[in-house]
Amino acid sequence: MRRLVDSVLVTNAGDQVILSTGSRDGLSLRGDLERVEQAVTLLRSGVDDSEINADRLLADLVAALTHMGWLTSEPPQSPAESTGRLARQHGYLTLFAPDARELQSRIAACSIMLLGVGGIGAVAAQHLGAAGVGRIVAVDPDVVELHNLNRQLPYTTRDVGAPKVEALSARLRDFAPETEVVPVRRRVASGADLDGLPHVDLVLIGADEPAELADVVWRWCRERGVAMSRAAVGHEHGYWGPLLSPRDGHCHVCFEQAREAGLSRERRLEGGHGPTPWSFGATNTVIAAWAVHDIVQYVATSECPTLNRRAHLDFAHGELHFLDGPRCCSCNR
Repeated sequence: MRRLVDSVLVTNAGDQVILSTGSRDGLSLRGDLERVEQAVTLLRSGVDDSEINADRLLADLVAALTHMGWLTSEPPQSPAESTGRLARQHGYLTLFAPDARELQSRIAACSIMLLGVGGIGAVAAQHLGAAGVGRIVAVDPDVVELHNLNRQLPYTTRDVGAPKVEALSARLRDFAPETEVVPVRRRVASGADLDGLPHVDLVLIGADEPAELADVVWRWCRERGVAMSRAAVGHEHGYWGPLLSPRDGHCHVCFEQAREAGLSRERRLEGGHGPTPWSFGATNTVIAAWAVHDIVQYVATSECPTLNRRAHLDFAHGELHFLDGPRCCSCNR
């Protein structure tokens, strides 16, 4: 069976029928538009090979859509799926690849560690749970404080004084009961602090202390073939990535050397004072959400926009920049 993926939009523009996913290049179909629309309608519900072979227009359309990557062999959503918690995510996943159920099964099978469940990690946990990630290992030593509540949105005034990892676990059970949350109240300062924790496929660093945390985590991840990503927010900017995969030859040390060599004087000054005590909910939310977007795409497809690449968002000017990492490791560390 061949079926048009759910993310493809169909527009009758008068003299042509346009298939697109919004921002992507579309497919313009001319000729007998009534027949074209009939063929597209058939593909919405799915057609088998005998139907395709019997209709030249349908066969040509299938060939073009196959080239675009817009056909799937999966059947449409069942009534139960179409009303389930993840129903609205189904079509979005087909922007990543055609087979949404397969992608969702990979998301459900993955395990993500969050180092720090504060401004970045708490919001990231919400989105990971909402996306159907199978397990979240939440690692943080702190308790909820009142000043956290402007940006660490899973927590409420009732949680003040409670360990963050316990409060987060309770919150995720409320809206993402399929996601297993493993709360670990621990400060991570060395690789040994990560030993003995459940297996994970990726670590997202949202904590900003100690200063050498990313170096420590990378060594631990590299030895185990575990992917790593980072996200942080400053006064006027935030970043997410790079998402680094040891199995693909990526290297945190080489990436940081290249990044620091390209820093302007202003960026050196900005990063030289350590973490800022000031933080705003909206900026934390947007960076955490983008980090999760890329992580979910990566666990589903092994690709994402920040694979070996950092995204830097300038809040003051609304500008987004990317920094590409070296293609391969040259430091052997």
